[in-house]
Amino acid sequence: MRLVYLCFLCWSLFLNIPAFAAETPGFVNLPQVNIIGTVKKIEVSGVCYQLVTANGTKYELLGNFPHQDGVAISAIGTLPTDIATICQVGKPLKVDSSKLVKK
Repeated sequence: MRLVYLCFLCWSLFLNIPAFAAETPGFVNLPQVNIIGTVKKIEVSGVCYQLVTANGTKYELLGNFPHQDGVAISAIGTLPTDIATICQVGKPLKVDSSKLVKK
């Protein structure tokens, strides 16, 4: 049974099917935000990336963003409230798109 569940999970991720949307409400129907800040590479349990805004607010970056330390970006995404990350270096920010900005 575990193998069937694992196969279903892998295929749903591969096909980008929201198979577990009911089980992961933190990613469903959240408003999009646009946050500007500087990417910071942090090495804790592996490598994690943090977005630090001008006022010092810290977000842990998840998803689609440039994995370069020190670049300034504008990130558009959502702020899920009911997930935990391994690194715990800021509020989780699931980035849908991002672009480089001048500092």
